[in-house]
Amino acid sequence: MTDSTGGSCTYVHTDISTSSLEEPWQCPHDAVEGREQCVFHHSAAEREEVGLSERDVQRRFTAALDSGDPDRRAFVGATLPGLDFDHIDFDHDDQHLLDLRHTRIRGDFVASYARFEEAVDLRDAKLGAFRADAVSFSDGLLCRRATFEGEVDCYGGTFTGDDVVFTGATFEAAVRFDQATFADAAAFDDVTFSDEATFLGTEFHGRSIDIGDYTSFEGATFEDVARFDYTQFEATSFEETQFTDTAHFGEATTTAPVRFDRATFESAADFDGSTFGDDVSFATAAFEGEAQFRGVTFDGGGTMLHEDADFSAVHFGRAVSFESGQVGAATFEAVVFDADACFRDVAFRENACFDAAQFAGEARFDEATFDARASFEGVTFAAVASYPGVEFRGSNNHDSASVTFDDVVFGGDANFHHVSCTAASFRNVRFEGDACFVESKFLKHIDMKVGRIGVDTPVDFTEARLAAGAVVQPEHSWVRYDLTKATVGDIVFRVEGTENRDLFRYLRFCETKFEGFDFMAHAHYLTRSDWRLHDFDDDGLEHEYAVETTPQAIEKTYQRAKISASEMGNVEASGKFRFKRQQYARKSYQDIASDPEESVGTRIRNGQRVGENLFLGITCGHGMRLYRIAAMFAFFPVGPALLYTFGGPRFRTGAGQIYSLVELSTVGGIETFAANLHFSYITFLTIGYGNVVAEGMLGLVMVSIEAYASVVLGGLFIYALVKRSEL
Repeated sequence: MTDSTGGSCTYVHTDISTSSLEEPWQCPHDAVEGREQCVFHHSAAEREEVGLSERDVQRRFTAALDSGDPDRRAFVGATLPGLDFDHIDFDHDDQHLLDLRHTRIRGDFVASYARFEEAVDLRDAKLGAFRADAVSFSDGLLCRRATFEGEVDCYGGTFTGDDVVFTGATFEAAVRFDQATFADAAAFDDVTFSDEATFLGTEFHGRSIDIGDYTSFEGATFEDVARFDYTQFEATSFEETQFTDTAHFGEATTTAPVRFDRATFESAADFDGSTFGDDVSFATAAFEGEAQFRGVTFDGGGTMLHEDADFSAVHFGRAVSFESGQVGAATFEAVVFDADACFRDVAFRENACFDAAQFAGEARFDEATFDARASFEGVTFAAVASYPGVEFRGSNNHDSASVTFDDVVFGGDANFHHVSCTAASFRNVRFEGDACFVESKFLKHIDMKVGRIGVDTPVDFTEARLAAGAVVQPEHSWVRYDLTKATVGDIVFRVEGTENRDLFRYLRFCETKFEGFDFMAHAHYLTRSDWRLHDFDDDGLEHEYAVETTPQAIEKTYQRAKISASEMGNVEASGKFRFKRQQYARKSYQDIASDPEESVGTRIRNGQRVGENLFLGITCGHGMRLYRIAAMFAFFPVGPALLYTFGGPRFRTGAGQIYSLVELSTVGGIETFAANLHFSYITFLTIGYGNVVAEGMLGLVMVSIEAYASVVLGGLFIYALVKRSEL
């Protein structure tokens, strides 16, 4: 049967309500002889009735394309067999598109190595497989609401037209766009991928999301595995995209903003090794499976209006890892981590915000670095919060700390071991587990107020360095601090409210170094504790201290305090600590002297030291009690004078003696005592006029003792003067 020469096809496509058609479409093709419609608008059964084979249809389809009439390249609503464009160069002078809208292609669309210089329009079409390896679409591919029943394979394809649109399409079998290139923005909005979809090594282009020129997968649904490994993205959006199975973006790269806002990852999400060269946003996205961002780089764009990486209000339902990544300006504000979160060895190069985040599992930031400001205000850590070896290098401005942990709740152990920080703020922090700051360094400033600590342990600053700042005790529920072997600089310990307790009983100073610590600023509390630094009231805390409070450790503590106070010009504090140090040095000597395991010589030497220390303490307060040695020097001769006067024949002098207090009240008795007192003083001062001499045996001994005591007490007086001048 041949086409009629007298009639046109009467097919009119009138359904434009959900169509790309703006008005009814009239078929331009000739009707089949004896029929009202053309061969393309006959069903397969109707063609069989008139003896038309699929080969006939394909031949007439090719003839229509080659007719030179652009109108005849339209086949809206047609029913077609498989179409074979393999190695075809589809190019016409009029550049009129191939219109296959609303068609039903019962076979495959095959176009491997084909080149389409005109657009191909498959909007609202339904077809089998789409096989187009290395195809080139130079003027667009329109597949809005198309249904692909078979596999789609565009491996190595090139899409350079302005309009590459798959919006609302349905892919019922596997999709493969590996190594394809989309030179302009492509649209995959609201697409349903029912089977595996792979875009391995694909290039997606688009200038900017802000101006609407971007590749889009917005609202798309991937019901099976989605693979975008090694893909290169320019401006691209996955907003509200749903990934039902595993989503792979490993080693992907972006050079323009990419958005995953409100996207849902129901299974695992793998972004390992990806590089985001411009801003990326996952705001309010949901990761219901494990998420991997290991080794990811978030470089961000040049604009300061957007974060380089925006994870605000994201929900991570399973474990997530950003280990060994590099991050520019980033926000994780109000993020919910339902399981473990790993930021181990991440380099945060610009500001990082975790405000109001919730960590239900373990939070690990081991060895991470923060080059700019980091904020963790209002964060809740339900389990362990681990920051060992972290470096907070940001601002040293008091009003803008390097890191802020204000109003944070640490529900588990907080591990800040070996942290290095320029300036930090821990205001109104709650620790429900251990608070470990062992070997941490706060190089410029720390501001700490612990609102509560819920376990039998102190805030542990063992071997830490606190250069300056303030540690505030709350009005109620005071907190204990372990400052064993720590270095304390210009730190102010103060109390909030009016509660008047012994503040220093809540601070454990043991072998602590003081560098610029102002003791006089704490004189009120030190006076209350009699300048005792070591009286730490641990209240039975279950805590293992790095150094026991032995006399040796206490002596070292006071020695360091004395040196620091002296360097600061605090005379009173230096004197107090010198005296305390000598007291505990004596106890240390006593311990050694009484230790049966020590050698006899060692015990004897330390016994001598005990005596020397005790003598110096009594006579001159170890050089710090000038008034005491001055009084002893002034009044020492009175004792011998009393012996000379009342001691009997053995103490008799040439001045005579008296034998009762009654006699002392007489004129003669007073003269006798005065003469003996004068004799005692000139003997003590080694003047010795010679008019009175000792006569009794013990008197002669006492004269020698006085002369010796004069030398000793005079030396001690000079010793005290020297020690006072050193303060």
